Amino acid sequence: MGSGDLSKPRSPGFGSRAERPNAGRRLPEHAERKAGQAGFAQLRLVTNAAFEANIRLYQFVGFQIDRTEPFRGGGAVHMSKIVATG
Repeated sequence: MGSGDLSKPRSPGFGSRAERPNAGRRLPEHAERKAGQAGFAQLRLVTNAAFEANIRLYQFVGFQIDRTEPFRGGGAVHMSKIVATG
């Protein structure tokens, strides 16, 4: 497993160039590769429960829902995925 603290959460945004087929899958796939190369065994993320399409995408690429919790009048969905290291 990698050393040091986990990376601080980021909230990526996409411009119009990224809004094309498969763009949404490339980011989690890239994050998985980088995490594995760095020696991390797991990726974790938190997303807004209202973003149902995002949740389905994350599940499609292998993330599982670990827990949900109320957040600012809505909900937060905590997800994780085991990644290959090396």
